[in-house]
Amino acid sequence: MNKFYLSLITLFILMLSQLAAQTTHSANTDNHTLHAQGSRSFAGGDGSENNPYQVTSWQELDAVRNSLSDHFILMQDLDEHSPGYDDFASSSANDGNGWEPIGNSFSGAFNGNNKTISGLTIDRNVNGVGLFSEIANSAKVENLALENVNIKGRERVAGITGENLGIIDNCHVSGSIESNTGTDFSNAGGIAGRNSGSDGEAVIKNSSSSATVTGNKRAIGGITGVTRDGASIENSFSTGSITGNSSSSGRVGGISGSLGGNSMITNSFATGPITSNGNLHAGGVVGRAGGTVEESFATGMVNAPNAAAGGLVGRGNENLVVNNSYAVGSVSGATTGGFIGKFADDQSIGTIINSFWDVETSGIGSAGDDNLGATGKTTAEMKDKATFTTELSADSWDFQDTWQIKEPATGFISYPYLQAFEYDEPDADPAVMPIPGIVQFFAGGDGSVETPFQIATPEQLITLSNTPEVWDKHFEQTDNIIFNSDPAQVDWNGDGTLDYDTGGDDAYGFRPIGEIDGDGPFTGSYHGGGFKIENLYINRSSSFAVGLFGLASSAHIEDLLIENATVEGGIAGAGILAGVVNDETNVADVFVSGTLTSGQINGVGGLIGQVQEESIISDSGADVVVTAPGNTGGLVGFLDESTIDNSRSSGQVASDAAAPRLGGLVGRARKGTINQSKSAAAVTSNDGGGGYCRRTHR
Repeated sequence: MNKFYLSLITLFILMLSQLAAQTTHSANTDNHTLHAQGSRSFAGGDGSENNPYQVTSWQELDAVRNSLSDHFILMQDLDEHSPGYDDFASSSANDGNGWEPIGNSFSGAFNGNNKTISGLTIDRNVNGVGLFSEIANSAKVENLALENVNIKGRERVAGITGENLGIIDNCHVSGSIESNTGTDFSNAGGIAGRNSGSDGEAVIKNSSSSATVTGNKRAIGGITGVTRDGASIENSFSTGSITGNSSSSGRVGGISGSLGGNSMITNSFATGPITSNGNLHAGGVVGRAGGTVEESFATGMVNAPNAAAGGLVGRGNENLVVNNSYAVGSVSGATTGGFIGKFADDQSIGTIINSFWDVETSGIGSAGDDNLGATGKTTAEMKDKATFTTELSADSWDFQDTWQIKEPATGFISYPYLQAFEYDEPDADPAVMPIPGIVQFFAGGDGSVETPFQIATPEQLITLSNTPEVWDKHFEQTDNIIFNSDPAQVDWNGDGTLDYDTGGDDAYGFRPIGEIDGDGPFTGSYHGGGFKIENLYINRSSSFAVGLFGLASSAHIEDLLIENATVEGGIAGAGILAGVVNDETNVADVFVSGTLTSGQINGVGGLIGQVQEESIISDSGADVVVTAPGNTGGLVGFLDESTIDNSRSSGQVASDAAAPRLGGLVGRARKGTINQSKSAAAVTSNDGGGGYCRRTHR
């Protein structure tokens, strides 16, 4: 008997040992310990602010609903391959309904820890649909990205939460969001379906959405469907396509479908297309607004065939305030405005301050027009910093801390853009976050000595001529530049129109780079790279300093061919390469051919009209037919305290004036030096001329 009982006791001890081992094994998963919290299990933490519950799987994320007032932190990315996806977040999860939104009212804090949740799928015919159903006014969700979501719901549908009464900070959503039913409102948005609160308690900030958002009822927006009751959206943007399909009166907008009184959108923008397929008012930023929009812009298309459409706001009321904002998207609708579609019929106009729209890209109005307080501007004006600063009678836009704009001296121009966001580099391909309206003047480079701006086309050379802000920069030509042999077919002033035959600006031909009497000299460098410029045409008989370069000072020009040029010079200084060079300008390895005429006698030369102030011409030549009254040479018209080395001229130098001072190489020289240079130019005049240099002064 004693042995029998002893055996039973031994067997019982063994059974207990095995049970303990199984319990220990089941409590260890994926190399970390799961801490049981009643029905909740997390990878660590105690739910306090200083030690939040750690979420590492879909199962743990689902368990957040069981402790709605606690603190959580996401420790790793979650996607289709993470444990528990099929059971909790896939299209087949929960009987085909997908993810079950967390809680009726989450009042804790969820820190996404800059991690990403991918592939979240929801298809539920209920209100309050998103990762969270509702975020309470004491709650905060931050630092979280939802990627490639597919979310469908009834009302209050979005990526982060169906309704926000708390704080959403640094959250980002991509994918598809749809409110497909609903009794009255869709309240669909990329971040929150509805953003509502009082005393600034409901805030969405530093967030973005690239999701496509569709609503079959009212109130659809890129960030939120409705922003009301003192709620705000700050430093946020939407790039997705936003569509409303309701036959009822409603609103659809790039940031918020509706913006109520005492609510605000600031420092935000939208770029996606806005479409109303029913009776919803549509706006680039807000569909219908009675709150405040500040320091914001919209670039997307707005279309509302049966309602009001505005580049920034579809319909406003008398409480609307818009300050320092703009719109540039195309606008079409039953009632349209480049900036605001309309105000409520029974209300006065709100307050619109220092705000603009692009009359060319919008297709609405003309420059200088007023649209309910906003001012129409051309595209060029919208990309000119002066429009937003010196031209304003009231306070100018803040380009110190809020806005920035690409200015011509950088080789680019753009619309204003907000400093709060990071944008693509100008040459990024593909462009994910392009600077709005950016235009690159040249083929590359930054204008420095090390990385000069690149000139490869006739249009880029014309841009150089019409952009004095870059005349102190450095350039290299990277291809042959050939203008049309018919000057009437060239847009010489770069304004997009051909007006040569009607006596417009194009009739003057190319604008010389650098000026005596205008925007100042060219002081940079131009390296031709051995390439040519062909069919250059200039007709400026009333101008000072005429040539490819008008006035070049302390400049460097080299390794360039100019062929078949036609230049009519002006009052003082005319040459195919340059009218006047001075202040130690260096010209080397430049050869020109064509015809040059001038009615003046103050320095006309096949290559350069006047060479002054210790400038140097070397290893260069001209084969030009030059016709002028005097001080005219086949290479240089007037040489003053400067040097010509190893250069030559050919062609013809002619004048019918008395005492013309013609020279095959130089027309007139004063305290100059000419070394190892020659001329084969024919010189003809009534009073004779010098085969080499007609007149010298010492």
